[in-house]
Amino acid sequence: MIPKGLFTQIAMVIVSVAIIITYVKPTFTQIGEVQDEIGVYRSEREDKVGVVIDKLEVLISKLNSVSVEDERRLRAYLPEKIDDIAVLRDLILITEAAGVEYIDSSYVGNVTQDRGRQSRGASNVTVSESLNQPKPHQLSLSVEGTYNQLKNLFLLLEKNKYPLEVHALSISAKEGGFLSATMSLVTYEYQAPITDNTLSYE
Repeated sequence: MIPKGLFTQIAMVIVSVAIIITYVKPTFTQIGEVQDEIGVYRSEREDKVGVVIDKLEVLISKLNSVSVEDERRLRAYLPEKIDDIAVLRDLILITEAAGVEYIDSSYVGNVTQDRGRQSRGASNVTVSESLNQPKPHQLSLSVEGTYNQLKNLFLLLEKNKYPLEVHALSISAKEGGFLSATMSLVTYEYQAPITDNTLSYE
């Protein structure tokens, strides 16, 4: 006859084995699977971070390779802020160099562009920031001169150190073979792109 104490011990061993088989072992297996997934995630994350760092290093290298003179020209060609008084002053200097008679000039304001259409308004009208495009500004210029003088004027506008695009032009004949020209000019300022500062590793 099996002693009662021994029977109890055997029963406890059987229960312990059952617990190990039905609960502890699956739990360890699950923990192992989670650890494997964490390892894969960590590896993929490190790979993606490495790719981002490599791209940043390439961009920084390109930025550092730009000469001071090229940077100065770029800032002049596409400034962060348009100085309308300076642009109007430049228009007067260009008309003088072209030999035409300066009549008038004015800063009209920002130009809003929407799918090829343009609407011109006050200076507080802005381009949609989501476009991440240079912000256009409109000016008007009125001059008088000969045909050749006007050709000179347009040539100098084209060769200017920053864009002065002719978007509208009206020419009428004057006495003595002179021409009167009124034009709408557009120049641009840099508009910083909208970026998401959060990095996603998904």
